[in-house]
Amino acid sequence: IRALAAELGLNTAESQFVNNFFSDEVSHPVRVDRRAVDVLKNHLLRTINSRKLILLRDSARELSKLKETASLIVREVLDFDVGYSIACFSRRFSLCMPVISGSGIGIAGGRNLFLENVVPINYTVGSTSFNGNIKKLKDARVVLLSGVNSGGKTSTLELLAQTVILAHMGFPVPSERCELGLVEEFYYFGKSRGTMDAGAFESTIRNFSAVANMKSKIVLADEMESITEPGASAKIISGILEELDDNKGIGVFVSHLAEAILKNTDREIRVDGIEAKGLDENFNLIVDRNPRYNYLARSTPELIVERLARKEAGNEFYDRLLRKFR
Repeated sequence: IRALAAELGLNTAESQFVNNFFSDEVSHPVRVDRRAVDVLKNHLLRTINSRKLILLRDSARELSKLKETASLIVREVLDFDVGYSIACFSRRFSLCMPVISGSGIGIAGGRNLFLENVVPINYTVGSTSFNGNIKKLKDARVVLLSGVNSGGKTSTLELLAQTVILAHMGFPVPSERCELGLVEEFYYFGKSRGTMDAGAFESTIRNFSAVANMKSKIVLADEMESITEPGASAKIISGILEELDDNKGIGVFVSHLAEAILKNTDREIRVDGIEAKGLDENFNLIVDRNPRYNYLARSTPELIVERLARKEAGNEFYDRLLRKFR
């Protein structure tokens, strides 16, 4: 009994519980009173819980003195984590802090974060220090971006959107140098999938009506002409551009209808372009991704038809289509 009490680490009072394990009657084999064992077990559990409560209370009393210090450490660690994450993000994509100045957006060596094999581009809209080499309409705040299919117009628009959003969050932006003015509102209208029915068209026009206010804003729109037939689209886009121009907003609209849009407005709207120069030996379009200022770049279906004709030599259908362009 003494050995058992010592093995369990029982004190003198608790050792009495062990005495009750065995009957006073001598028997063989030795019989253990299970009730006595359960009594000791319950006693030990109560003792353990009591000691645990005392330890927790004493620990809480001591730790309460460090509450403010612990809260400060947590805040500091969280702040460090945010800064460290931003720094890792910036280093991973070679970002830079923008210069907040002027009433426009200008980028040098800009890289679309959504692309893997990205070609850096330079572009500026509005009044920035980047437009010194632009001869005409260099401070234009409303611009049409024209150009070849798959030439990078949408990627350029996405780059501008990324720059605006990150800069207004206080983050570095994806370019070697950047300058932009802060705005109150930012709108991005993505490319529509096919011609809309009357209800969807009305809803889209209602969405664009949000830009008709005097707040400083940047509006980016990708091939809005697909919402309806080309003639009506040109008139609608020209009206929206005029509204932006009147309200001192900044806008870049990607469109294949630049000529038709200019015919429907008396404002001086700058037209920039991304144009394909030809096909390489692998029949891929040779494109200068940097938009040319004051240049109407035509969409080049001729090059696409030529690529098909060269890939499938002897296909008379493609040859006949190609002759239509020449």
